[in-house]
Amino acid sequence: MSDIAKIYRPFTTLVGRYGRETMRVPRVKVELMETILLSRHACPSVVSQGRLETEAPDRFRTCFARDRDRIVYSDHYPLLAGKTQVFSPESLSLEFTQIVHNRHFHVEKVAQVARSICRALRLNEDLAEAIALGHDLGHSIFGHEGEKILDELSQKYLGIPFKHNRQSLRVVRDLEKLNLSVEVMNGILCHDGERKDPVLRPNENGNYFDDGEFPMTLEGCVVRLADRIAYLPMDVQDAVRLSIIEVNDLPQMVRESLGTTPAQMIDAMVRSVIAHSAGRNYITMGEQELAAMNALMNFNYQFVYVGSRVKQEFMATMTDCVRTLFDYCLIKNKLSAQAAIDRIVGLTDRQALALWNDLNNGRF
Repeated sequence: MSDIAKIYRPFTTLVGRYGRETMRVPRVKVELMETILLSRHACPSVVSQGRLETEAPDRFRTCFARDRDRIVYSDHYPLLAGKTQVFSPESLSLEFTQIVHNRHFHVEKVAQVARSICRALRLNEDLAEAIALGHDLGHSIFGHEGEKILDELSQKYLGIPFKHNRQSLRVVRDLEKLNLSVEVMNGILCHDGERKDPVLRPNENGNYFDDGEFPMTLEGCVVRLADRIAYLPMDVQDAVRLSIIEVNDLPQMVRESLGTTPAQMIDAMVRSVIAHSAGRNYITMGEQELAAMNALMNFNYQFVYVGSRVKQEFMATMTDCVRTLFDYCLIKNKLSAQAAIDRIVGLTDRQALALWNDLNNGRF
């Protein structure tokens, strides 16, 4: 018997067991193939814990593929193309506005990295892609600077912090009511890519809506690490293009272990994750690549995220814009503090600045 025949023999057995009529449903075929081909550490669609509201399964798509499509066609997804990743196009001269990454580019690259890792580790690519594409739906305007301003306002008026991962869950669960699977919502909530976790193990304690925990699936852990793998090199590329830093400014450890271009860095980190996570129930990477990635993160925070001239010059504008819009929603529109935050999150950078200019010019 050929190797290919050996691989598909369990599938033909299942066809006989379930009947050919059942096997005419494309979703069932995919689900059966998942149970055969995915790693024992993966999360096949058939073991999903379901949705908050029960609904009939789709004829063609697995539950996670369905979630992915709902996210892509949501109202908040197109907004990502107009939201800052690190440098707001609105703060740059026209010649630079087309060369910096926005939030939409970021989530697509996270999804690509996550799928590549999951394919090599035989994990559920649809689940990882859905989490990756939805993880920043609740991100504020103006990137993390905008998030800090909303956090101050949320602490003051609501007594709770504003965190974009929690807002992303609010978007899919409460605002757009997408009725996603528990695994995807958990992955979105627990995607925190700012932490330097050397090892990511799925959370099995049952408290799946606590963002202080790791994701409940190995696929969610992959996305959490893929977030860092994707944004660190990409942010360096933007900073180099804007002449904020030069490639030779990168720490020697980074240049020697990961390379100097985004493609080299991402390739080195992805290969390391695959080599050190294959067959295991956790996600990690080699010590050398992990140390280099952490060094790159420290470098970015010092010279790109906080210390760069471009961001400092635009900070006053961002702050006044967000605070003015919040006051307008709160006082003029008589919205609650939470509704005001939801409204601001539902804008692009350009929409926010246009509304801010109208308010300053007395047009409302």
